[in-house]
Amino acid sequence: MSAGKLKTQKKLEPFKLFAPKGSNREVFAIYNSVIGGVIKGFIHDHPNYKENNQLLNVSLLKRICVSLVAADVSNRIKEAMNSKIKYKMFLDDIRHIQNIYPLEKESNEWIIIRSYKDALKSCCLRGCPTFISFDHDLGTDLTGYDFAKWIVEQDLDNPGFIPNNFEFHVHSANPPGAENISRYLKQHIDFRNNK
Repeated sequence: MSAGKLKTQKKLEPFKLFAPKGSNREVFAIYNSVIGGVIKGFIHDHPNYKENNQLLNVSLLKRICVSLVAADVSNRIKEAMNSKIKYKMFLDDIRHIQNIYPLEKESNEWIIIRSYKDALKSCCLRGCPTFISFDHDLGTDLTGYDFAKWIVEQDLDNPGFIPNNFEFHVHSANPPGAENISRYLKQHIDFRNNK
């Protein structure tokens, strides 16, 4: 590895601290990638900037990166909400639909999602599903409960993100995790319906 690459990597490592608390390596990698892109763009746009002589203002860089990520996600969600694609999501890192719903056939209305990250991508591309079958433990630090909290947060920020006809089922074999998901979503739906 060249000395230049090593210096750049050392400078980028502290910026991983900007990722949300409790993030796993996948989330750190996303933030690091975005921040790395901002740094490269800044250097490209400012040829007089000397990488060895000064560092970017860290708090400014943090604000730029968080704004870019938030704006991109918000725009994708609004586009997906407008597309009104109806689909069902099966969120589980191992099982297949037939393991939980033996009479269901795999079809275009079902999307099998294996991770928290892929669930977010699906919602950003297609909008929120009309039905979600939740597993809690997804093989990483981020769980089905984290995804449930994320869709509620999106619905609070973008009213109508969760469709009016939304339904869910928790098929997790983790009783406390299943209870957390069910309680959290029911509370939000009840709150929204009683507004």
